[in-house]
Amino acid sequence: MIRYAIPLLLLCCLPAAIVSQDGLAQPAVVAAITAADAVPTIAGPDEVPSGKPAWFSVAGVSGSASAAFMPTALLDTSPSRVVAGNALFWVGEPGTYVLTAIVVDWDAKRFTPLSKQITVTGDKPNPPVPPTPPPTPGERFVLIVSETLDRTPQEAATLATLRRWLADQKIQWRIIDPTTEAEWMRPHAAKLAEAGVKGTALVVFAQPIGSHPGAYLVVEPLPGRSQEAIALIEEALK
Repeated sequence: MIRYAIPLLLLCCLPAAIVSQDGLAQPAVVAAITAADAVPTIAGPDEVPSGKPAWFSVAGVSGSASAAFMPTALLDTSPSRVVAGNALFWVGEPGTYVLTAIVVDWDAKRFTPLSKQITVTGDKPNPPVPPTPPPTPGERFVLIVSETLDRTPQEAATLATLRRWLADQKIQWRIIDPTTEAEWMRPHAAKLAEAGVKGTALVVFAQPIGSHPGAYLVVEPLPGRSQEAIALIEEALK
């Protein structure tokens, strides 16, 4: 990706007569660089090692013209870093960058934009890899909440497939109506209410073991397709 040098740059090549006492150029002033019948260019290396400084300037400017770099954060803005019409370029991250400048010929009333692509070389740091969280302890329990009277043929087929798969995987499971008043169902019903899940629901719970109190791994509406529900359960089994 090419990054254009556009936020915070110092006007380069400023004559001492147009620099204020605090070392900063007056806003409307650009520097004049003299070069007889030369084509204006941004002079400097095409390739720079990352973290190493490099000097750039606008060269080949006629006596009736003035030049300035466009504002960018890629050039050092400290007046102490501008020496004899040069500006300091310093980038720590490898990549491709573009410096831009403009040359104004006051007599010819002509504006000439300039640009120079710079390749900053070096190894890009590897992004940090987030640590893999440890698996949640506890045997998994799959609970499917489904109203028998409201069950559609598609839902019935999905439940039939899930029954067979859960039995083959030897996973503890249960399908229950939401109106049940069993004592063990109360915390699961409260969790469903807290999650705002209504209708047919899938709950995967890591049962308490040792000092671990248990944890809810899946609390959401049951997917319409059995393959999607199995994928959710398999992810919770990890």
